Amino acid sequence: MWAQKAWALALLNREPESRDAIETASRSVNAATAGTPSYRRTSRVVGPDFRTRLRIGVAEAQCRIAMTLLALHDRTKAATHFALARDADPQGKYRPLCQKQLN
Repeated sequence: MWAQKAWALALLNREPESRDAIETASRSVNAATAGTPSYRRTSRVVGPDFRTRLRIGVAEAQCRIAMTLLALHDRTKAATHFALARDADPQGKYRPLCQKQLN
């Protein structure tokens, strides 16, 4: 959510607010990826498991942060975030999207 807000603010030329939202989004991603989540399945789960959803969410946030940085003309940092998104979702839709931006 914060990454999407940052991107929207960047497209509206509201750079200071966009950079604040990037920081918040980055902290959220770091918190989500820190350590091993502790959860216990209490019933049969239909669809992707928790770790898969978390990985996809991290990839989405990293990709949106990268798009925000591109809108702010910070290509070096954007490339870093595109690479992180690509690596977070090696089998999903974010890998080809991010790889295309990196080429």
